[in-house]
Amino acid sequence: ALRARGVRHALITLGARGCLLVDEEGSWHCPPCQVTAIDSSGAGDAFNGALCAELLDGASLRDAVRTATRVAAHCVMHEGVVEGLPTRAQLASIPAPRS
Repeated sequence: ALRARGVRHALITLGARGCLLVDEEGSWHCPPCQVTAIDSSGAGDAFNGALCAELLDGASLRDAVRTATRVAAHCVMHEGVVEGLPTRAQLASIPAPRS
């Protein structure tokens, strides 16, 4: 229905189940990173912020989604929002989504 209205990309976050991207190539599920969640506060905001930052840096949409998934995973591994926001160096320690 969205595609019929001219929407080119739709991204749906699924919490602990990862996220779903629908674009001109079809649908693609990005699985979650396998981490132990402590606090999900701010994970969606962290995901969205990382997605925007990666796209502004020139990443492809799918690569940006993978990075955003890793940032959200790092976020849920920590108590509180600010403590859960990773630096780029910390991000390297988060296992990538298996996709």
